[in-house]
Amino acid sequence: MARFFYIFFNKVFIALYVLINYIRYFFSHIKTLPSKTRTFIGSALILIIMISMLTYFIDTSSIKVSGNDNLNNAYDQLNKNRLNPAYDSFMKALKAFDEDKNIRGIYLTSEHLGDLEISRNNIMNALTHYDRALNIAQDMDYPQGQINLLIKYAKIKIKLNRPNAARIHYNDALKIAQTINSPKSISTLYTYIGNLEREGGNPEKARDAYQNALEIYRADNDVLGEANLHWNIGYLEFTLKNHDAALQSYQLARSLFQQSKDPLNEAHVVKYMARLENNFGNKIKSTTYYRQAETLYQAVGNTDQITALRSEAGQLLL
Repeated sequence: MARFFYIFFNKVFIALYVLINYIRYFFSHIKTLPSKTRTFIGSALILIIMISMLTYFIDTSSIKVSGNDNLNNAYDQLNKNRLNPAYDSFMKALKAFDEDKNIRGIYLTSEHLGDLEISRNNIMNALTHYDRALNIAQDMDYPQGQINLLIKYAKIKIKLNRPNAARIHYNDALKIAQTINSPKSISTLYTYIGNLEREGGNPEKARDAYQNALEIYRADNDVLGEANLHWNIGYLEFTLKNHDAALQSYQLARSLFQQSKDPLNEAHVVKYMARLENNFGNKIKSTTYYRQAETLYQAVGNTDQITALRSEAGQLLL
């Protein structure tokens, strides 16, 4: 777009400059020139104007905003939380990539359009874009892209209350991750599978999946991954009313978040510890943890979480 305006104003400026100078010259000297010379200058002036106009329309008509330009514009709109202009730019990008047969561009844009449709709660439209992106990822032999999209499929199926379909997508993604030996993807998928089994009321399957993930996180020295996993394990034990096991997992998660210097997630975990104690009737401990969580949220300046925390804790923080 910037290139278009540059060329447009450049052409207009040159054309006006030439036109004005010729007019000034013509009218200042026309009476002193012979008739043939006046005719020649007039004809030349008309010819120059016609050539300038023709050149402008030929040049500017050939200008086409590229798919990458539209894609970057879409990113800018997303950063400003302007979803409709972002959608329009993504669609323009997709059209440009289609015209150029830019397979990589089509893949990226289709996936982004799917994500955008999810944020707008247009699930069927999202699936259409994800389908196209997945087919391209398979054609390009891009396994990580396939994994990412299968995870998105699974999350949609969970949202639609179709856990069996979600399980299939997770397992398909897991097979690909194991084939390319991607520890991060494998551990992430085991965590997701554990969460799915936990919500489905299958605690033993959840524990097995979490244990598989834990071994990989520790082998890779992935402190944040392990912290999040212990958080999930703590919540599993909380749902099973295993106070001591839940508290132990939450404490491990908190320690690892402290080690990673991640006060926001530490605050989240401490809030879960407060809920655990409150659920078991330990009001004093619950109040202590709520206050610790509040202090951590204040340290990172998260006012929304502070407001929500105070609303949740109610009388405990008075």
